[in-house]
Amino acid sequence: MVRQTSSPPSFPSSPPQPTSPSQPPCSSQKRSPPSAPFLLYGKTLSSSSSSLSTSSASSRPPTTITTLARTIYPRLTTWTLPKQTFTHFYLLALAESLALPFLLHHPLSPPQSSLLALFTLHAARRLLESAVAFPSSSRARIHAAHYVAGIAFYAVTPPALVAATDPSPAPVTRAVAAAVAGAAMAVQCVAHWGLAGLRKKKKTAGKDGKDEGAGMDEGYVHPAARVGGAAGPWFRLVACPHYFAELVLYVAFAVFARGAGGAGGGGSGSGSGSGGGLSAAAVAVAPWAAVLWVAVDLGVSADETWRWYRRRFGDAAAPRGWKRMVPFVY
Repeated sequence: MVRQTSSPPSFPSSPPQPTSPSQPPCSSQKRSPPSAPFLLYGKTLSSSSSSLSTSSASSRPPTTITTLARTIYPRLTTWTLPKQTFTHFYLLALAESLALPFLLHHPLSPPQSSLLALFTLHAARRLLESAVAFPSSSRARIHAAHYVAGIAFYAVTPPALVAATDPSPAPVTRAVAAAVAGAAMAVQCVAHWGLAGLRKKKKTAGKDGKDEGAGMDEGYVHPAARVGGAAGPWFRLVACPHYFAELVLYVAFAVFARGAGGAGGGGSGSGSGSGGGLSAAAVAVAPWAAVLWVAVDLGVSADETWRWYRRRFGDAAAPRGWKRMVPFVY
């Protein structure tokens, strides 16, 4: 899942604070992994691109490979689209989820219909949040590779969830999974609107009467500021609780699809021979593949967001033991 979603638009970050010789460099100054620009968006994409451009010079003698890399890689990182294209993900997911029951040649089982309804609710909510709570400025960008990956993810996920859902009844397991999914959606929704509230509070006039806060997100206020958290209590634990909620949501989808522990593939047939078994196994593991993608994608974005907060506000602004995405763990 490509989030995801709620990263504020980019704008110049504050210059790094000088450190004394006795102080170790801040961990947030570590160089981003090479794949980071392709998974980031908004402020973290701009920040990562700047750090890569400033660190491109090296004292080592160039080789043919490094020369090509330094020539091609910076150009690849400039292939970006407006961040408003995030709404395309949720438009596609919502349209496909609504149309899917009419496109299949067989009726959906009750578990399949229930899981598809949960995913449809998630897609509709994210579309509303992207359009209303986080209307991105023209300066916020998303990398083209990230956009393609997001379109592919949301095109494949609804039918994959339906095909992987075990049609056998598992009322207790599915009731718990649905409750966890509902709680994750609620936490994510509150976190998103909390971030949007920070942005709205900071739309104040700056120098020359220009509105410096227009179209910007929480960059002027640390989301964990104050005892209760300026954007909500969960921000006192992690920089991106909305990302953690998204991960928990997809885990709940996978558990719901698994149900009583059958092989899954309720909508795809059981197949025959080794080919059929392989197909059934691939279908059954599809929801967990979605979980893995969400964990990797949002994990990278959460790390960059965490570093961005520390660069802009300093380490002292973050609560003690402040994690990136998973409370007390990461």
